[in-house]
Amino acid sequence: MRLKIITVDTHLEREDCDYITLSIADAANGSFSGSYGIKKGHARAAFCLGDGRLTAQRRGEVIFSAETSSGFATVKDNVVTVTVDSIKESF
Repeated sequence: MRLKIITVDTHLEREDCDYITLSIADAANGSFSGSYGIKKGHARAAFCLGDGRLTAQRRGEVIFSAETSSGFATVKDNVVTVTVDSIKESF
């Protein structure tokens, strides 16, 4: 599975992810309501994101972690595309 992150200033890609976790905005006011995990083979989907943490794992180990602003994400054909205003990589 591939993770693509798009901001005004940045375009990042991570290949070979097994599991991706996103911070979901689910309340009517767009506030954070929890996290959502995506595995390889996930159905096509679109999500509103709240400010929070995004992580990508491979074989149970975190290979990418970042704090993101609100935005949205889509899942299609084992590609998770995250579009946010800003991102701050944790490592």
